[in-house]
Amino acid sequence: MVTHAPPWYTERRERQLASSSPHPNRHPEDDAPSHQPPASSIRAIVHFGTVPSTNDICRALAEDGILGIAVVADEQTRGRGRHGRAWLAPRGAGLLVSVAVPSAVYGGVPARLGICAPLAVAGAIAATSGVGAAIKWPNDVLLGGQKVAGILTEAAQTYAVVGIGVNLTQAQSDLPDDVRAYATSLRLAIGAAPDRYHLLISLLNGLHRWLRAARADYAAVIEARRGLEATTSRTVEATGPAGRVVGVGAGLRDDGALLVHTPDGGMLVLATAEWSIRILEGR
Repeated sequence: MVTHAPPWYTERRERQLASSSPHPNRHPEDDAPSHQPPASSIRAIVHFGTVPSTNDICRALAEDGILGIAVVADEQTRGRGRHGRAWLAPRGAGLLVSVAVPSAVYGGVPARLGICAPLAVAGAIAATSGVGAAIKWPNDVLLGGQKVAGILTEAAQTYAVVGIGVNLTQAQSDLPDDVRAYATSLRLAIGAAPDRYHLLISLLNGLHRWLRAARADYAAVIEARRGLEATTSRTVEATGPAGRVVGVGAGLRDDGALLVHTPDGGMLVLATAEWSIRILEGR
């Protein structure tokens, strides 16, 4: 329970979305009884209208020792993704949430957040919309081969901030010109978007459970992540510190790094999010 709420604290919610049907993208514990408290590592949900960046607010809270707060906004004016790219969405058209996670929760290995967070997003989409999503390494969530959600993890010494953006109700014209060819929203992909609050609670619960599972059996979590990898057996273009390489995705290594078969018979190991991946063929 939050005992010293900051001035802008709005509410604490304790509902959990229950689902009666299993789905391949769901964590086994997604079918836990609905009376269990949601995401026990999340102490409160704070909702804003417009903010510069939910990640920045989360980081400021964490620097003041306030962890376990999920910061949600209707709109960001300086939202960002990986490599400094802007994350733009019309007000209220997406789920924009950031959470500061103590390092003890992810074992001090930020890469584990990059494995668990997209699993939580994919599971939440499945639980609230009934559709299966894929994940493109390192952490883009795809529907029909197009990006519907992105994740930005920013690590500090004692915590990491996980920022998640899910496109919900955007029309084609709402998507920025530079991403329109490969981005989508749930409304565009399946004709409807789930309730934003239900999606949020399912996502936070999933993140909590996948991180807990990673502490108990990380190999099992990696195996679940392998099952959703979109680049496996597909021709991909990898751009990063070593330049541009075209090869065929070969799945994930045991530590979550992406493996790519190169034309010369070698194996490229992509272990950091400095790399960008584009699927060229085999969608």
